[in-house]
Amino acid sequence: LAVRLASVAASSLHVEENEIFYWTDSLTVIRWLNMEGCRLRAFVAHRVAEILEMSAVSQWRHINGSLNPADDVSRGVSPSALSRCHRWFVGPTFLQLDEQLWPMSTEIAVDADDPEVMNSPRLVAAVVHQEVSCVMHLFDRVSRFKTCVRIVAYIYRFLHYKTFTSTSVTLSAWEIKKALAKCIHVFQRFAFPEEYELLRNGMGLNPKSKLISLDPFLDEDQVIRVGGRLRQGIQLDINRHPAIIPADCSLVHRLVWQRHIDLMHSRTERVLADLRTEYWIMGGRRTVRRIIVRCSYCRRMNAKPCQQFMAPLPKERLYCAAPAFTNVGVDFFGPFEVLIGRKHAKRYGCIFTCLVSRASHLEVTHSLDTQSFILALRRFIARRGQPSVIYCDNGRNFVAAAKTLNEFRDALDWSNVDRYLADRQIQWKFLPPAGPHMGGTWERLIRVAKKALVSVLSGNAVTDEVLSTVFAEVESLLNGRPLAYMGSDVSNPSPLTPFYLLTGRSSVYVPSDILCTEQCTWTKHWQHAQVIVERFWRRWQRELLPTLQRRTKWMVESPNLKVDDVVVIVDPNSPKGQWPLGRIVDVFKGKDGRVRVVNVKTTTGTYKRPITRLTVLESVEKPP
Repeated sequence: LAVRLASVAASSLHVEENEIFYWTDSLTVIRWLNMEGCRLRAFVAHRVAEILEMSAVSQWRHINGSLNPADDVSRGVSPSALSRCHRWFVGPTFLQLDEQLWPMSTEIAVDADDPEVMNSPRLVAAVVHQEVSCVMHLFDRVSRFKTCVRIVAYIYRFLHYKTFTSTSVTLSAWEIKKALAKCIHVFQRFAFPEEYELLRNGMGLNPKSKLISLDPFLDEDQVIRVGGRLRQGIQLDINRHPAIIPADCSLVHRLVWQRHIDLMHSRTERVLADLRTEYWIMGGRRTVRRIIVRCSYCRRMNAKPCQQFMAPLPKERLYCAAPAFTNVGVDFFGPFEVLIGRKHAKRYGCIFTCLVSRASHLEVTHSLDTQSFILALRRFIARRGQPSVIYCDNGRNFVAAAKTLNEFRDALDWSNVDRYLADRQIQWKFLPPAGPHMGGTWERLIRVAKKALVSVLSGNAVTDEVLSTVFAEVESLLNGRPLAYMGSDVSNPSPLTPFYLLTGRSSVYVPSDILCTEQCTWTKHWQHAQVIVERFWRRWQRELLPTLQRRTKWMVESPNLKVDDVVVIVDPNSPKGQWPLGRIVDVFKGKDGRVRVVNVKTTTGTYKRPITRLTVLESVEKPP
């Protein structure tokens, strides 16, 4: 502040600045002005530099605090007393004497406890290891390899400014090459200090050295290169003698990562082959693989959907004491074209599958809306009886139908309604969205039905009557398929089919009169039907049930997904690069304690998905 005021006053009064003297009662300020600026911390060093730029050290003098008139105001002198204060206006009395009689400044020693002064040992250490520490620190802080090399190139241009003749701001290829060699040299000296000193002195390496098999030598840039057995080759020197780079250092991490990006996220072998033309990385394949595996883009593009140990079958699929279609699964398929006069319309198929006996029931619907499904369900109940449990996916028509039926049930729940109707309510169970494998029982039958329908219709448009007839025949085909393996022994009984439970015959083509040849009464007919049902379930337990015991896939138990895991939602209808990123906010464990369904929060909302539609990018608990 003093030099700034003095500069303004000198320019206004036309006084030479070198004729101005500055008096201060602070020995610390005098000490700072007589010190080297590099020993002061940044804030003080900048202020001292400004003071010395506008004045000289010889212009600064020390004055005792009792003689300093500037302290009069700071010590609380009133305005009236200040007006009578003579030295406030004319200064201390010694200023009226000759300059030789002014107080002389004595030599002031450096205060070791001054917090603004840096200790000398730190400075010496920084100078000794300046080159190594600066370059290595640069690679630790900057993530891009090319950026690090260019920074080093600019630093060496600045250091050799006097010998630099080019006026171009852009770095030349020679400067980039020299900077890269300097970076490699620094990391080599840090990783192989003993080998470097021996090679520099022209001595042989220790037989136990890690570089002994490479026959290394020093080039003109003091870079350790591979000697090897290709010294007589005709290739370029850079191919014959690649530079040796130590493993597990920031230089190799930046170099491998940059080459991995330049090669458009190529795999380990491709990146290593490209690097070998210029560099010899110690433990190359292992080092490159360990660096590439951290690439989030590659992990996202190459990740596979999660899997979990196959869950036990639900009780609804093993309850064999109930009639057919007690527990069913339902789904839509299609569309199919029909002719209405000269117009074309679409029809859809609705399949109801018994989860225990695998019997199927097909209905034709005019649309996929809620009303069409409710009508199809009413026709199914009228023919097959009311089911206890219905499994279906999360289609909007099914969700709306369940809501409508619940409202209908509430409307019927009056005091005069028989308790019997209330006990026969349908229980709806919805599968997670995008989890068709959880409904494989009916999804597999849809494939068989569609194959039969396509082969019969051949893409031709038919009338509603013809389509209903074809659906009935395909239903017969589904219910006539064998449920278990059929042996080649002629003594084996007829195959076990859903028809056996529904009609008492293994096939619709078996005449009914051969099943009961005697003149049977109605009682005997009923008893005979009960025998057929019991025989079906005995064969079901003996032939079909054992085949459900064995797991055909998902036989390895995987760690459960956890809340806060970062995942990618698999969307088969879009490219991998556009799959949404999300975070797990809730998990749902099965009865066996394993997680197969989770809630995922994305930028567009929260979605419930099976783990087979997720790929894990980051886990809160990394596997051991």
